[in-house]
Amino acid sequence: MLTLDPFYTNLSPEDRALFAEIAEYAMQLGYKPKKSKTAAIHYVFTSSIIRKYLLKFFIQQGKPVLNWSGSILFTQKGNEP
Repeated sequence: MLTLDPFYTNLSPEDRALFAEIAEYAMQLGYKPKKSKTAAIHYVFTSSIIRKYLLKFFIQQGKPVLNWSGSILFTQKGNEP
């Protein structure tokens, strides 16, 4: 499984705990982090079922950024998003 440690090493302990909790919840919903194909530290949480991203974690100007897709609607397909 992909580790988010390169992203976490740039965070304060408080931010790391917050981002780790969000990442864990997204993974419980079936989203998997993928490293973006950029040189920057950038992770995208996607689902193979709906083919859209839920979250993006990245560092911008030395600060952690969380970007989420507000247009994702969850369906009732068992426990899958």
